[in-house]
Amino acid sequence: MANSKAAKLQAVPPEGTPDASAGKPGKRKLVVLLAVVAALLSGAGVWLTSTDGRAWLAARLEPKPPSPIYVALESMTVNLQPDNGDRYLQIGIVLKSYDKEADGLVKMFMPELRSRVLLLLSSKTPAELYQADGKQKLVKEILALTRQPYSTTVSDLKVKDVLFTNFVIQ
Repeated sequence: MANSKAAKLQAVPPEGTPDASAGKPGKRKLVVLLAVVAALLSGAGVWLTSTDGRAWLAARLEPKPPSPIYVALESMTVNLQPDNGDRYLQIGIVLKSYDKEADGLVKMFMPELRSRVLLLLSSKTPAELYQADGKQKLVKEILALTRQPYSTTVSDLKVKDVLFTNFVIQ
């Protein structure tokens, strides 16, 4: 009987040692590490679906817009159609584009472009150009001029906006 009692005592693990149901110490660390990683990933997922997270993600994923290219035309002075006596317009125009070819195209066809713009400007009266909406209309008309064919191979100067740097009616 003493032998069977001693055998039973030896089958019980001593205190301080993990028993068979607890697993190995490395396995417990792995489970804790996986739980921490899962919590971090779920927190990141919640943040990315929030408004701030979506904005942050969109800012990194969207391609950056190209830098604008500005081409300045020489300042122009033109006689306006008479309302009450002689009036003239002194104007500075800058063309804005996002196409790298636009600078070369505008410079290549500068004499023809200037001629078209001068003809347009000389057809205006001071009353048309005094108001802001008259200036906006002029921007659209100059844009239309840049979109007309300039040769058999160039149908558009690729200009996206017209900016006035000087606008004086006297």
